[in-house]
Amino acid sequence: MHNEIENALYIVATPIGNLADITYRAVSILNNVDIIACEDTRNSSKLLKHYDIKTKVISYHDHNGEKMRPKILQELKNGKSVALISDAGSPLVNDPGYKLVEYICQQEFKVIPIPGASSTITAIMGAGLPTDVFTFKGFLPNKKIALQNELKSLNSNMGTVLYFESPKRIRNTINEIKKNQPNANIAIGRELTKKFEQFIRGNVSEIETNDIPEKGEFVLLINISSVEFTDTEIDNMIIKSLENMSVKDTAVAVALETGIPKSKIYARVVEIAKK
Repeated sequence: MHNEIENALYIVATPIGNLADITYRAVSILNNVDIIACEDTRNSSKLLKHYDIKTKVISYHDHNGEKMRPKILQELKNGKSVALISDAGSPLVNDPGYKLVEYICQQEFKVIPIPGASSTITAIMGAGLPTDVFTFKGFLPNKKIALQNELKSLNSNMGTVLYFESPKRIRNTINEIKKNQPNANIAIGRELTKKFEQFIRGNVSEIETNDIPEKGEFVLLINISSVEFTDTEIDNMIIKSLENMSVKDTAVAVALETGIPKSKIYARVVEIAKK
């Protein structure tokens, strides 16, 4: 066994789309542990083949977890090292890996996280929404009443709220946000890190649902602003922004900061710019 590898459970982040988004450390760990536990061996084999990783692979997922946890523990008791990977991204973010980590921690074996790609963090990085506070809530409810109640429960104390959403439901979900949180600023991250990566940003009232492709994987971010601005405060923001921004960029920046639809801000920016 490689001398840098410990008798431990490694939690290893893998790419969310672009195979280049993996750290040198992660590749080294996966190459040198004794066993890799993954959700879907067929899916993970693409990544392992790409990096010529020939480590023994076993399956660990929702349906076999109860049976596999004691087996993985026994490997650790035998002095082996095990890496856990998910189908994509950082294990334990919206997947059942936490049960394994909890189990191994209870047995007092070492757990070592290996950071890397995460669709939630990637979405936050490109969303253009506040990041000082954010809340991740997994997938939105399927049923209409539950979805409406979830959206109504959002408030400014939650910061920017992140959800996963399916391509078949994304347009309906945006329409429900328009009804239940009409002043929300949102960002939609689609196919992150992949060839057709796309961000759609703005006040939800201005998002045209027909412009959202019903393909790919989505991260939806919602920010509810609790601050009310006076007309004078908004004018001052516009004047300051116009010092080093174009009319269009000023409208976007002030709309994001205030939570007011860009079309309303744009009209005022044009008025002030003419003076």
